[in-house]
Amino acid sequence: MSADNNTMQETDWLALISEKEPQTNSLPCLYLLFLANNTLEWTMDRTQQYNISEANLAARREVVGLDRAAIKALGRAAPWAESHARKVSKDFYDHQFSCAGPSIFFENFAAERGMAVSSLREHLESAHAEYFAQIFREATKPEPFGLAYFETRLHVGKLHNTINL
Repeated sequence: MSADNNTMQETDWLALISEKEPQTNSLPCLYLLFLANNTLEWTMDRTQQYNISEANLAARREVVGLDRAAIKALGRAAPWAESHARKVSKDFYDHQFSCAGPSIFFENFAAERGMAVSSLREHLESAHAEYFAQIFREATKPEPFGLAYFETRLHVGKLHNTINL
């Protein structure tokens, strides 16, 4: 897939998120639609673009101390993470909304889409809770924190960049 095709898909998604019809105001639905419209090939282009490989991911894990013991500990904590993800996310967004910069961003983002800030916050907390729990679930996989995991993080990073977060 060419860079032009990637740009077109991102532009199509931006047009969709800008619509103000009630059925398009659900951020999780829009995000899933965005992911569904972007193939693994699109993500692989991103991993290649940033020269990300299993080898340099292994080096990155070493630098941040994400060794086998740490990954095993994260995996053992997965049940705890699942049961506490909502609370962690609520606390995270309590802090985000108490800071001027993020709070203003979220208020403007909601207003531009014709949705209530409380509705946006519900979506944000839900997505963040899933992200938080996913870190721990990832640690239970046979090949944790490799290219497949990083590709999902690139999708989210690109989404955040696209909406100027």
